[in-house]
Amino acid sequence: MKDIFTIQRIWRFCHYLLRSQAMERACKFSFEDLFQASFGRTMTALEKSELYQLSQEKRNQKVGDWAHQAGWQTDQRQGNNGVTYTAFWDGGEKYV
Repeated sequence: MKDIFTIQRIWRFCHYLLRSQAMERACKFSFEDLFQASFGRTMTALEKSELYQLSQEKRNQKVGDWAHQAGWQTDQRQGNNGVTYTAFWDGGEKYV
């Protein structure tokens, strides 16, 4: 049940970002896309489960590490719920 709430929060956050043209690219990619770009393989079910069990702060750190390894861009964004999320997208200039 916790995973469903996390996914719903992420979806709401992505919907919020999509309202801004500047961040449209950030929500075109999933955690699986980022993992593939970072490690060159698909994420296992266990790895995905472990990611969703992390606190938001730890998940943001892991996403930042993966993005750095893949050469992707990141930005910290605050959702409508006050939670800070790490948005990520492939290369290019940083969107503001």
